[in-house]
Amino acid sequence: MIVALRAMPALPTRVLVYGDSIAGGVDAPPPYTLGWVGRLVTYLVGSGAVATEAYGGRELHNDAADSTARAAFTTQLVAYEPTILWLAIGLNDKLTDAWSTAAFATAYGDLIDRVHSANSTITIYAQTPTITTSESANGLGYTLPNYRTAISGLSSGRAWLHIVDGTALISTSDLADGIHPTTAGHGIYYAAVKTILGL
Repeated sequence: MIVALRAMPALPTRVLVYGDSIAGGVDAPPPYTLGWVGRLVTYLVGSGAVATEAYGGRELHNDAADSTARAAFTTQLVAYEPTILWLAIGLNDKLTDAWSTAAFATAYGDLIDRVHSANSTITIYAQTPTITTSESANGLGYTLPNYRTAISGLSSGRAWLHIVDGTALISTSDLADGIHPTTAGHGIYYAAVKTILGL
């Protein structure tokens, strides 16, 4: 008797989003339902399908200021066992004058290299900061476009890295306060991310 074997299910999509208050769903009450990540959670129903490492005011500088911090944070991120890592960080690094764009890019690059080295099967998306109504220079003289350029420049020599233009995800008309998307804006953001991920 020949028994047909059922195909093994594909590895489930597990998305980890690293970001700040925008990833946390600010200005889309309730944020865990109507924020862009919350909508992704609803779409990818399943245990552990989407995890969020995000809170208001979060900066890359909080987690990756030096090599020791980056090593520890790499372990933290990889422990989620994501198939996709979406990085949406950098806005607050600009707003708080945390460091130069060169230092920011060095730390960012080292972090993603460590993650890739720890688990090369993780697909990494580096999203530049979304549009804001004020893009002027901070106290160190760097503008938000400078931080976007720093992230985009990380693609050189990293064929495995996917750069996402954050300014193409939403427009200033989708913002509630000049920075955070409205509820409708979060919906537009979510739809764009979903399309980019091919979900």
